[in-house]
Amino acid sequence: MQEYDSFPLVSVVMPAYNAEKYIEEAINSVLNQTSQDFEIIVVDDGSTDLTKEKVLSYSDPRIKYIYKKNGGPSTARNAGIRNARGKYIAFLDYDDIWLPQKLEKQLAKFSLEPDLGLVYSWVQSINPDGSDRFVTKPENEGWVYNDIIVDNFQHNGSIQLVKKECFEKTGYFDESLLNAQDWDMWIRLAKYYKFGIVKEILVKYRVRSDSLSKMHKRLNKAFIRIMEKHLKDADKSVKKQKNNLYSGHYYLIYRRCYVYDNDKLCALKYLFLSFYYDPVYFLKKTIFEKIISNFKFILPDAAKKGN
Repeated sequence: MQEYDSFPLVSVVMPAYNAEKYIEEAINSVLNQTSQDFEIIVVDDGSTDLTKEKVLSYSDPRIKYIYKKNGGPSTARNAGIRNARGKYIAFLDYDDIWLPQKLEKQLAKFSLEPDLGLVYSWVQSINPDGSDRFVTKPENEGWVYNDIIVDNFQHNGSIQLVKKECFEKTGYFDESLLNAQDWDMWIRLAKYYKFGIVKEILVKYRVRSDSLSKMHKRLNKAFIRIMEKHLKDADKSVKKQKNNLYSGHYYLIYRRCYVYDNDKLCALKYLFLSFYYDPVYFLKKTIFEKIISNFKFILPDAAKKGN
């Protein structure tokens, strides 16, 4: 690939590991953007499949391929940031898809509100085959530090466009976290910068059962570390919600164990932890009939495994 000499407006950082199945669709979704002033930095995190061949098959000089020893998604994102030349940085997971006006509409938001540090959008979750699942439509904007500690309304790491200068203030992704690295980063950004939102679906997020999000033990460990790191700096009103936070967290892991892993014994454990930390929040979060329905399926299997 020839070098691309001019400095782009946006650097698209795409961490990739054994990405041969989906990466062309992700790259094509960037190439099809209505705003074309970008570079794509694919950071191959030690793939053993045909990821390299797929990326190098493109002749577009805006695509840069970097290979590194496997170290996890944070190390790949950080390598991308260090090599980025754009004023703005966007992240795109190799199995997600941008809609054509993603960059154009987020850049327009920055033009209207230049004091923003990050602009995000709504997201359509899809199945591995590309069929639609559900839509996530958060409303949080402005100074959202207390909001994002309570609830990671970002949900997905492919929806953000961030000023590169922000990382000089916050530092890079925490490479010691094996999960939830993006949530930790958005909390850190929210301390110093306002968030903006484009209230449109601009990203499709592929939900896969073999993704890191299913590793509940790692997710739980990362959550506790992030809470210990950030709660001490939060407002008293947020600190008072600690039990609420833990209840919501354990309910989330319960759903992941139940839906993605079909591990009903594990799901039952986190279900009880969610109730233990904040019964009121737990009951508000769930529909009582739904809980009863889940117990009908969970309890017999749990009893069998306990024998």
